[in-house]
Amino acid sequence: MTTSFILSVEDIHVIYNKVILGTRGISLAVPEGRIVALLGANGAGKTTTLKAISGLIGAERGEVTSGRIHFAGRDVLNADPAELVGHGLVQVLEGRHCFAHLDVEENLQVGAFVRGPSRRNLRDSLERIYHYFPRLKERRRSLAGYLSGGEQQMLAIGRALIASPRLVLLDEPSMGLAPQIVTEIFEIVRRLNRDEQVSFVLAEQNAAIALKYSDQAYVLESGRVASAGLSTDLAGRDDIQSFYLGVGADGRRSFRDAKHYHSRRREN
Repeated sequence: MTTSFILSVEDIHVIYNKVILGTRGISLAVPEGRIVALLGANGAGKTTTLKAISGLIGAERGEVTSGRIHFAGRDVLNADPAELVGHGLVQVLEGRHCFAHLDVEENLQVGAFVRGPSRRNLRDSLERIYHYFPRLKERRRSLAGYLSGGEQQMLAIGRALIASPRLVLLDEPSMGLAPQIVTEIFEIVRRLNRDEQVSFVLAEQNAAIALKYSDQAYVLESGRVASAGLSTDLAGRDDIQSFYLGVGADGRRSFRDAKHYHSRRREN
């Protein structure tokens, strides 16, 4: 049986300001209708990879200097971000960016306008989002700036979903949130994936939650893929558990060491 990939990234190199390396040959693939996690410490290249995919890397004086990116069968390397949204690829940026001076429903409407919906379609789309995020329905007339961190994250995700995407890139969705809220958000992501077949790429430092809710995962280190596999397999590997926070510069072992360590264990 042939696997259909909604996203394919092949050996991309990203440079900032013409001199600073952001990624060093990252390759990954996202099967249609799956959840894929990008794991790694701060500075590993997760956000850079997502912004290269979504076309937002240029806003930070970055550029993809080599490699290929295909979304839904088309070459989207250096594509216009607005065009990508129209084709079904949406990124939710790190930091829960909302329009603070607009209320919840107005924020959601902004996300829907890319499709130019009729009044009826807009109403149906709003109800669909409120079905998955009942908290947003309760707060729909509240200004986004007065929402809690968890509610703002829900709003940012809801605004992306109302555009009816095929693939959503989520950057650090758990950052700064209480564990109970993080679990609630990841449960909603899994429901959306299961019920509506929306594919997700999750960039996360919280390896435990990301591996629990994803199908596959890539571990990034220093702008490279250090390890990859099924999430269940990675979650069960004691070398990943032991070395997850390792960075070789201060004497602790890195993911590269973990990979070699794991290979040696299998040989013994």
